[in-house]
Amino acid sequence: MFIEKLLREIKQKKSPCVVGLDPTLEMMPDKLKRKFLVKGDEKEIAQMFWQFNKEIIDYTAELTPCIKVQIAFYERFSLPGLEVFYKTLDYGKEKGLMTIADVKRGDIGSTAKAYAQGFLKNPSIDSITVNPYFGSDGLLPFVEETKGGEKGLFILVKTSNPSSKELQDLITEDGQFFYEKVADLVSSFEGDFSEFSHIGSVVGGTHKEHLKRLRKKLKGFILVPGYGAQGGKAEDIKYAFNTDGFGALVCSSRGITEYYKKIGEENYGLAAQISLKNMIADINREIEKGVE
Repeated sequence: MFIEKLLREIKQKKSPCVVGLDPTLEMMPDKLKRKFLVKGDEKEIAQMFWQFNKEIIDYTAELTPCIKVQIAFYERFSLPGLEVFYKTLDYGKEKGLMTIADVKRGDIGSTAKAYAQGFLKNPSIDSITVNPYFGSDGLLPFVEETKGGEKGLFILVKTSNPSSKELQDLITEDGQFFYEKVADLVSSFEGDFSEFSHIGSVVGGTHKEHLKRLRKKLKGFILVPGYGAQGGKAEDIKYAFNTDGFGALVCSSRGITEYYKKIGEENYGLAAQISLKNMIADINREIEKGVE
């Protein structure tokens, strides 16, 4: 079961921190560019991304319960990039990690069902992110595909980008924020679970008031992007956790994978490990303080 596996990994590693693998050309260490880029074509770039991801995973697998792999950074390099997307997920599973395929899919009817089956039937994908803009018609095929709790969903509720307020903070006729209505919809799918539901949400880590409000509404895990590079602080993010210190996953991508730029690129995997250790200590320290 998704939640049981996730909780076990978090408790064993004493870490709620997720490594995001969102490779870009600008992110790559010069030594990898010198090694792989001759023509600069998609195959070479994809091969370089694979080498980068593999080393990051090798150095962080013992510290993180799961990796999050954002498909857009691979799709942009066509089939060679997509091959690395799936290869990265496969390798994560080989190393004993749980996986989040960050695909943010959303549609209705047979299209949503095809998206759901295409990703969630893959044995190397434990969970995916989903866009709720289509309402219940767009979410039900994904919910149905995860029925029973073997796989998980993280449904976008309140995102960390500044312009999210243009839509997500609109006040509805009953006085709620629009993102709260989305949370209510997510809650309607959560099911009756004794601890946590496999239906989770995505809530940005840049505003603690959103996390406070939504933690009370939701029974699933909250995936929290925005730590570090986007300005999210552990003292705010701790409000995504329940009073027992569980219920959230905190994700960092650039803050981990580009940390080598602060200490030298010779061993970018070790640099990622150091950054992740610092992040875990920071998050756990705030969790131990408890919430107000």
